Amino acid sequence: MQKSILLIIIFFPLSFGCWGQNSVMYDIEPAILNVIQKHTEAWQKVKTVSGYKIQIGALSGSQSRLKAIETKETFGRLFPAIECYLSYAEPNFRIRVGDFRSRLEAFRYLDKIQQHFPGAFIVKENISVIKWNY
Repeated sequence: MQKSILLIIIFFPLSFGCWGQNSVMYDIEPAILNVIQKHTEAWQKVKTVSGYKIQIGALSGSQSRLKAIETKETFGRLFPAIECYLSYAEPNFRIRVGDFRSRLEAFRYLDKIQQHFPGAFIVKENISVIKWNY
């Protein structure tokens, strides 16, 4: 009993020193800061990387442009949080959506999108990195 009281008396005041530390300071060499700065600048120049999109339509023929614009607007109303892209690759207008970093991330949205656009499928394509947070 006396030993436990003695231990409490000794270690109790010492514990206050551990709890009082609120910040950590790092001593970083200038060369490392230079590398971090160059890395950040390099990634700011990158606009696209390899990733995945979901194609919800490819239209050709008469009135295909108008139908593609209508499909894009419909998708925008149904899924306002997902970016939609309209492109032309002769002879088709393609409607592709999303900027997914991985195939798994694209699969998470594919089922929801296929409920409204049954022919939707995943395609590998360069995606925009502007919206990513690092």
